[in-house]
Amino acid sequence: MEKVAQIIYLIPVCFIAYFIISYQYKILNLRNLENALLSDKGITFLNLKHTLGILLFGVIFYFVFTDFRYLLNVPEVPNSKIVPLFLITIILVVVLSFKSARKRDFNNKEIYKYGVNTGYSYFIIRFLFLLCYEFFFRGVLFF
Repeated sequence: MEKVAQIIYLIPVCFIAYFIISYQYKILNLRNLENALLSDKGITFLNLKHTLGILLFGVIFYFVFTDFRYLLNVPEVPNSKIVPLFLITIILVVVLSFKSARKRDFNNKEIYKYGVNTGYSYFIIRFLFLLCYEFFFRGVLFF
């Protein structure tokens, strides 16, 4: 019963903390990647926001409440036909993305201050944030 009480108090604290952080980013006009690319430290701030989300929604619940660790078990692939289909889907998405990017009008050439490594770090942190977010909502809140 003590763990249930801890969860009941910890969930609103995490939500309120992340809401305050998100509101500050709204004030700074850093709501999405496009706005962040146009500011000096935008990607750094977005990475910080997502890292705080990883801590609030993932790390805290993973280490404090060990009962939810089973939610991160790797599922077994039921059929080997799924893997090639998944790979074909990924390849199609990449090809279509590159084709649509080439069609875009690049007459308005804005110079971005970021390199490829910054983009990689952003997407890795964003991916981890989304995993923690899903762990929190589908794991902790639903159970």
